[in-house]
This record gives sequence, structure tokens and C-alpha cells, in this order.
Amino acid sequence: MRRATRLAVGATSSIVLMLLMASCGAFGHHQHPVKSEKREAQVAAACRGPTSTAKSTASDVTGEWYVSWGVNPFSCRVSVTDKSGSVHRSLATTVPVQSAQVAFPDSTDGWIMVSMGPQGYPASLTSVFRSADGGRTWRTALSAVSWKARWGAGGFVGVDISPIDGETAWILASMLPGAGSAPKELLRTTNGGRTWDVVATQQALPSAAGTDQPVYIDFTSMNAGWLAASSETIPTSGPLFHTDDGGESWAPVSLPVAAGTANAIGEQVDQLFFRDALHGMVVISYASSNTTSTVCYSTQNGGSTWTQSACTVPSE
Repeated sequence: MRRATRLAVGATSSIVLMLLMASCGAFGHHQHPVKSEKREAQVAAACRGPTSTAKSTASDVTGEWYVSWGVNPFSCRVSVTDKSGSVHRSLATTVPVQSAQVAFPDSTDGWIMVSMGPQGYPASLTSVFRSADGGRTWRTALSAVSWKARWGAGGFVGVDISPIDGETAWILASMLPGAGSAPKELLRTTNGGRTWDVVATQQALPSAAGTDQPVYIDFTSMNAGWLAASSETIPTSGPLFHTDDGGESWAPVSLPVAAGTANAIGEQVDQLFFRDALHGMVVISYASSNTTSTVCYSTQNGGSTWTQSACTVPSE
């Protein structure tokens, strides 16, 4: 189940634990890297540049874990801390960090996904770190080198991560947007990040996921998972979809029509998360010609039924 969210809040700084990214054959099939000497020179310069004082921070959905990274300029480091402050580590990257997510499916196993790219360019590389001791030490579960070998610089970038334990996790990867389109691929590891397989390409994913609007995933077991896709229009199906085969195929899920949204012209998914296999929530903002209404839908039975609810974190 996913315990990560994106929140722009304050900052933290830290003791340093260097985790250098190593090259590894993480994918079953490869494409030739796309070289860009100019961009690589800018990346190297950014990592040698001044330390950023401004920070962005993201927390997991429980508010127990936080990651932060430098902005303006971007830095080549991401810090991770727990709510109590007893765990505080700094992870080094070889490319400036543009965004990060943290997810702890249990008290021991943690995952951090980092999206990277030089200042002035869209994020174009992804790396994943994993902890097996409650965040005290971290290892690289997917290196930027392997990511680049699979897609090349300027190809796909990770947009969401959903682990269910220390061995199994999914990444939703997106091609850089173009003319409103951003095809996706769904990756999965079942061995703690040593290897990653492509579970589904855009052809097998919901068509709504192929736009440049926000998309989220959340898996609750090896087979059961959820995908929520935003749309600038009201699609004929969605925005919520379900899989019962680990992400290979998806089916739309009906949500009740909330009061005041019948004339909406677009919908943005703000959040999707399951606290456990039974309790989940999806938060959607519906846009009309002059107003925006935020509606929360929750389930208490693993997604069999969804009802409009208060916007609070689902209970265990």
C-alpha cells in the first residue's frame, strides 16, 4: 500500500550518509542511451555548485516520514527524517533532485523515489533507494545509470511509487509531456529493487493515464492495485481504475456523482491512498466554469463500494 504524498512544506537538514549510485543491469531489456554532452556538463556543474538553502519537503500519508531537497538551485542530495527526529539521513545523488517521494509500507521497510534533472529542464531521470532497518541505512534499489540505459536521457521519469513490503514495489513511469500526451509504463520489482520488469505499457494501461495530467497508483497486495488519473475534460470512464492481476490489465470503477459536480468540465486527482487492504480514499477536485469543488471518496471494504466522505485519513 502506498504511504507517500506530495506536500510543499518546510525543510530539514542533516548528518550525511553517502549512497553513491552504481550501474547495474536492472531491466530485462535495454535501449541505447541518448547522449547529451551539454546537458551532462550542466548536471556535473550543478552537483559542484553552491548548496541550496531553500527546501521543498514531502511526507508519507501518515506524517511519520519526510524527505526534503534543495530548490533554487536544485541540489544533488535528499534528506530523510522520521517524525521524532531520531532517524535523520542524507542521500547523495549524481544528478540534481527535482522531486522526491517517501513510502513506508511497514515500520521496517522504506522506499524513496527521486526524480532528477538539471535546472531549467524537466526531470528526466529516476533513482530509487530502499531501507530494511527503519530508515537508518539505505541502499540504491534503482540507479540513475540503469534508468538512463533503459530509456535514455530525456525519456521516461518516475511519477509515482507504490511498495507493499520490502521486496515488492511498483513505479509508474511517464514519458516527458508533448502536446498534452505523456504515455506511461508500469514497472515492478519483486526482489527489493535488484531487477525491475515492465508490467504494462500505455496500451495496457487506462487511456486516461496517457495524458500530461497527474496520475497516481496504489497497490494493496501482489495482485490488487488502484490507479487514479486526472483529466482536463470529464472522461467516459474513470478517474479511478482497479487491477486484480498486478497491473497487467485495468477496469474502470464507478464513483457516486457528488452534489455540485454534474456540470464539471474537468477533474484533477489530488490524492490516492490505501491505509490497508480495506480502507482507502481518493481525493478529486472538479472544475466548472467558475468554481472548483474538492470531493473525497472512501471505501471501507477494499473498493467494493465507494461513498462520499469527510477528507480524513482512513482508519486502520
